Amino acid sequence: MHRQPPLKRIGSLALALSLLLCSTVYVATFEGVPAQTPIAAQAYKSHNVWKGDRIVLTFEDRPGPITSTALPPPGSQPVLHPFLTANARAPEGEDNLARILTQSKDAQDFILRLRETGYRITPAAGK
Repeated sequence: MHRQPPLKRIGSLALALSLLLCSTVYVATFEGVPAQTPIAAQAYKSHNVWKGDRIVLTFEDRPGPITSTALPPPGSQPVLHPFLTANARAPEGEDNLARILTQSKDAQDFILRLRETGYRITPAAGK
């Protein structure tokens, strides 16, 4: 079986969001990220992030793709993150969310930083 070299991932919401905002692209390398238990064996928590009365982000506390409200460029690969899977829901808030995510060390730290900057986090319905 062919084994790929250590996976280099673009690890921040900032890249996906910068494509929308035409700002600086942040690229991080995550080598030696510990192996994860198979998805079926883990119970992940899903969250909605609110700014005022609007959901601006939904995320799960598991590694995976980060998606922007903007369409990705043709032929681009998904932006992968080492500790969350997320879908941006409001283009005007993506840059700020990217900064918070870039500063966060894990999902709990991300939630704490979101709350400290005025966001409200609730469990996602049906999860």
